[in-house]
Amino acid sequence: MGTYLILLNKLIHQNKWRFFFIIGFPFFLGFIVLPFVTDTLDESDIPIGWVTKEDSETLTTIAERIQEHPRITIIQMTEEEAYRGVKRKEMEAAFILSEKFQEQIKAGKIDELITWIRSEESFFDSFVKEKVASEVMRFALSSKAANDVMMYKGLTDKQHWQSVYQHAEKYWEPEPLFQMKFTPYSSSEADSADEKSVLPKGYAALFGFWMWYAWMIFAVLLLSLYKWKKQGILSRLRIHHGSLVPFYMRFYILTGGFVIFLFLAVSYLSSRSVEAYGYSFTGLLFPSVIILALILLLTISVTYIVKKPSVFLLICMLFSMMSLFFSFLTFVSNEPNTWRIIFPHTWLYQLMS
Repeated sequence: MGTYLILLNKLIHQNKWRFFFIIGFPFFLGFIVLPFVTDTLDESDIPIGWVTKEDSETLTTIAERIQEHPRITIIQMTEEEAYRGVKRKEMEAAFILSEKFQEQIKAGKIDELITWIRSEESFFDSFVKEKVASEVMRFALSSKAANDVMMYKGLTDKQHWQSVYQHAEKYWEPEPLFQMKFTPYSSSEADSADEKSVLPKGYAALFGFWMWYAWMIFAVLLLSLYKWKKQGILSRLRIHHGSLVPFYMRFYILTGGFVIFLFLAVSYLSSRSVEAYGYSFTGLLFPSVIILALILLLTISVTYIVKKPSVFLLICMLFSMMSLFFSFLTFVSNEPNTWRIIFPHTWLYQLMS
């Protein structure tokens, strides 16, 4: 054990830049890159297509209230332009408002008033949908209240209707309270699945990247075995101790433990930003450790087959990159490609799907 610690200390101090990279890279991403990306997203506009089939004060007011949000940009267009724009990813989503919209709103009818167009790549349109829904529901419920009062009192003149309507509007301050149901462009189940899968897929990509990172760190640390073998250190240890099995066991356990700890630490820190959405890292804690341990065992076995360190590192880099790319491609597209089961990341994504 003492011999191993001496060699490990030697490894760290002879490769200071490598050691600083191993420790510092996750913090570089976490505290510099990710905040920069987040700030960029926060400052970016969200283009939303807006299709109306009539000119009315109600529609104008709804559009103005929605556009009060600093990130939402309402773009007036035709129905054909809306479908084409979403398909080409020129806008985040589009909303098509039905004919006789104001008449239906005043009658308190809210079914199938709006068609919500989105694509699988749409990400930020969900909160826009809620904003649209709440504003439409505000008009609908205020109108319904005015209609009920007019019917109860037996009144028919527009002046009394408008007075009751304005009174009902006061109860919506400081913000709308209710939501409404949309008629989706495609099937309800498909759109619901797409909306719920956006966050897990994005989180899975980050989680898979950290697994690839831990994998490569372990491969780089294993290069020390090639170096020690070339320098004759392992031969002297064999002569002194009679067997290298205890040394290898300690090396693999401590080095693997360090890599697993590093993986769990960076995964936990990066997962805290999505905890508010109900996506928890703890549910994947045990499966991810098992999968990473299998990856480490696979990498160790390669060292006994490949004799050159450069070839070993090249194989690890190529296979790990293929695992990261092809496995996530399968996860996103949901294509039944059974041959991709050979990649360890596929096992991880199957647990997350």
